[in-house]
Amino acid sequence: MTEPEPSPTEAPLPSERVALLRALSGLSVVAAVVAAALLLAAIGLVATDMLWRNLLNRSIAGTTEMSSWLMAAIGWLALSYTLRCDGHIQVRILADRLPPRARHGLSVVISTLALGFMAVLVWAMFDRWEYFRDTGQTGVETGYPTWWLYTVVLTGAALFALQFAVRLIDDVARWHRARHYSVGAS
Repeated sequence: MTEPEPSPTEAPLPSERVALLRALSGLSVVAAVVAAALLLAAIGLVATDMLWRNLLNRSIAGTTEMSSWLMAAIGWLALSYTLRCDGHIQVRILADRLPPRARHGLSVVISTLALGFMAVLVWAMFDRWEYFRDTGQTGVETGYPTWWLYTVVLTGAALFALQFAVRLIDDVARWHRARHYSVGAS
C-alpha cells in the first residue's frame, strides 16, 4: 500500500507566516514574563501592606485597587502563552471518543467560537479603553488614570484572540489533513 500524497497544508509555511507566528510567539512569551513580574510586584505590595499594618498600624494607600488591577493584568497577559503551550484545562470525554476527522472538526468549531467571542470582547474592551482615555477617569483610591492600566488588560486580551486565530488555522489544517487521509485510505 502506498502512502497518500501529502496535502498542500503540509507544505512548508511561507516565510511571512513563519515570521508572523514567531512574532506572536515572542509577544506571548514577553507577556507571560511581564505577568510573572507583575505577580511578584503584587505579592510584594500586599506583603508590604500587611507588614505595615501589623508593625506600624498603617496601610499603603491604594493597595486593594492596585492589587486588583495587577491580578486582572496578570490573568490576561498569561492567557495567550498558556493557549500557545496548550496549557488550558480541557474536558476531552467526548472528543477522545470521536474519529480523527470529527475530533479535528470539533476543534475547528470550538476555536471558531472562541475566536468570535474574543473578537467581540476585544472590541468591547477597546471601546471601554477609549472611554477611560477620553474621560480621564482615575482610580478611586490611587487617583491614577485607569486607561493605562486598562491598556495592559486590552493587550493581553488581543494577544489571546490572535493566539486563537493561530489555533483556528492549525485546527483547519489538521481537519483538512484528516479529511484528506480518510478519503485517500478508502
